[in-house]
Amino acid sequence: MKDKKLVRQLEDLKKKIENIHEHDQAVRAKLRDLAETIQHKLDNPKDADKHNAVLSRLEEDVVAFKVKHPLISAELERLIDMLKNMGI
Repeated sequence: MKDKKLVRQLEDLKKKIENIHEHDQAVRAKLRDLAETIQHKLDNPKDADKHNAVLSRLEEDVVAFKVKHPLISAELERLIDMLKNMGI
């Protein structure tokens, strides 16, 4: 069962990504990819394939966005922590 708070935060994150003033489409695409990866983990919580690798990659990517997009990075970090706490 999906955590309603997690789903709501993920939807908020997707909206924020679309609303950032980012001229570099590659950066926006990477942020979208991060959100979609989180969505996939939420939709497939039993999919243990590469679970730790996915979480590690998400955490590394979040670090890369901290300077330029601190609010989005913080939101991503909260979502990742929620996934971890749920065992996803």
